[in-house]
Amino acid sequence: MGYKLKEILKTDRVAITFLYEYLTPLKNNDEQKLLNVNWIYYVDNPHEVENFVLNSFWQRNKNCPISVDVEIHNTVKSIRKMLQIRRNDL
Repeated sequence: MGYKLKEILKTDRVAITFLYEYLTPLKNNDEQKLLNVNWIYYVDNPHEVENFVLNSFWQRNKNCPISVDVEIHNTVKSIRKMLQIRRNDL
């Protein structure tokens, strides 16, 4: 990430609120620290994150076989990180 963007992330209130760096899982089972959008600000605070994620999968008519468990786990971790940022922001 460029120097200028890193400085914006440290000082700009909107960027601090809605963007965060996170070790993001990639499709090739690799991980890379990427800039993510904290979209959790746009939904109600899910009390049970795992149920929230599973319901999101099921609402899109996706099955959740064992092979999808890693993707579900990664999504839960990401949402918990966003919630942590949101709580620290309030």
